[in-house]
Amino acid sequence: MDINGILFDSGDVLVFPKSGAWWPGPDFDSILLQYGIDAAKFDTDTIKSALDEGYAYLDANHLVLNLEEEKDQFRTYYRIICDKLVINQDDELIEDLMHAYVEECNFQLYPDTVPVLEKLTNNDVTLGVISDAWPSLHNKYVSLGIRHYFKSFTISAEVGCCKPEEPIYRKAIEEIGIVPKNLLFVDDDLDNVKAAIQMGMNGVVMLRNEDTDISDIPYVQELSEILEIIL
Repeated sequence: MDINGILFDSGDVLVFPKSGAWWPGPDFDSILLQYGIDAAKFDTDTIKSALDEGYAYLDANHLVLNLEEEKDQFRTYYRIICDKLVINQDDELIEDLMHAYVEECNFQLYPDTVPVLEKLTNNDVTLGVISDAWPSLHNKYVSLGIRHYFKSFTISAEVGCCKPEEPIYRKAIEEIGIVPKNLLFVDDDLDNVKAAIQMGMNGVVMLRNEDTDISDIPYVQELSEILEIIL
């Protein structure tokens, strides 16, 4: 492959959630406990129903152009969650939940992320991010010390659609400024990788040590394997 640039997904490729799960957000249980609410009392079906309703709202209102709009959206999101769980929607509780998601960095780097980004950068490979996320991702990457590695930073909320829809791929290709045949797309979602390949890019599925039965598309289990593919 003649690869000049790489577009990375973010979650479960470069970073992973500190709490072990992406939703309903960081420190959700501990924040509720500060208000005298034990999240353990909610059964699995009730929590799933609340999360489904909350995410349906986020999905239906996904054009979010700045941090203030994101804060407002996540205030509404957590009001939906609390309403579904029959939790008193205390304004301070909602604000604390929103703050933890939007203004705190709720994920951390995989150990191999920085070494691989550094190696790729030193070999003049242009890097970009394409993530189903919100505007706060910019600041979170700055706080982790890795934002400077990426020429392009394509966030679904700023485009108004998520992968695997074509517009977000087109935007990412435009921002990184490299023709698709010379781009490698790395994502942990097989459908997203297939969509990138249909757009003319090369694609690799990131599985992070998971077992797989994928046979028709290349996959890696460690980020360092990307180096073996293109260098």
